[in-house]
Amino acid sequence: MAWGARGSVFGGTNMKISIDSTKHTPSSPTAISTQKTLFASGTSQTPIPTIQPMWRVMPEFVAKHPRYERVGLKDLCTQIHQVYKENDVARLTTEMYLSPMEPAMKPSDAFAKMAHREIERVAIDELEGRVTAMLVTPYPPGIPLLIPGERFNKTIVNYLVS
Repeated sequence: MAWGARGSVFGGTNMKISIDSTKHTPSSPTAISTQKTLFASGTSQTPIPTIQPMWRVMPEFVAKHPRYERVGLKDLCTQIHQVYKENDVARLTTEMYLSPMEPAMKPSDAFAKMAHREIERVAIDELEGRVTAMLVTPYPPGIPLLIPGERFNKTIVNYLVS
């Protein structure tokens, strides 16, 4: 089955969108079930695939982690989303970002301590009450949480441990 459309998007640039359905093969059970391809007008007609197996889009990663070779990128994203949903990550991150932040020193003073090697590494479960010398950016959601000089609280440590 194929479908195509032409229209004016992105300030008048014409785009053609084609979708071709393919079937799974026995040797590749999670291979591409739907292939979406974008063609930009006025460019070479090389398709830009939007759904790909991991081995094609992240070959170095798959070489290090072969269990992902037959997983599609979309499948992996769906699995990650399911884990986030099951563990209520949205609520946990909201609680973490709304927890009270306590500045303990100026960021420049915290950075100076790091620059002069006046810091120590601490296990995650021992961080409560400690002051960070670096920017802390947990993922998800990938938004900075603590800046140098702020103190770890119980809510933050609990999130990082989980």
